[in-house]
Amino acid sequence: MLTILHGENTTTSRNVLNSLVAQAQKKQQKVARITPDGFQIENLTTVLAPDLFNQDKLIIIDNFQKFPPSQQQN
Repeated sequence: MLTILHGENTTTSRNVLNSLVAQAQKKQQKVARITPDGFQIENLTTVLAPDLFNQDKLIIIDNFQKFPPSQQQN
């Protein structure tokens, strides 16, 4: 499933995001957060790779618009 939270109402977006994180943690899913600060493509590759048990995971990409354009295309 893909969920995109975007818009000017940051308070509501953060509340929804926090709710999604809480649900994932309750289900004992792995939660990974990727930010533009110190981003390396290897980190994203590692997070996206299937794990040994094919466990569901929640991947959060914070502030996607702040990633350099060259990284947004890859």
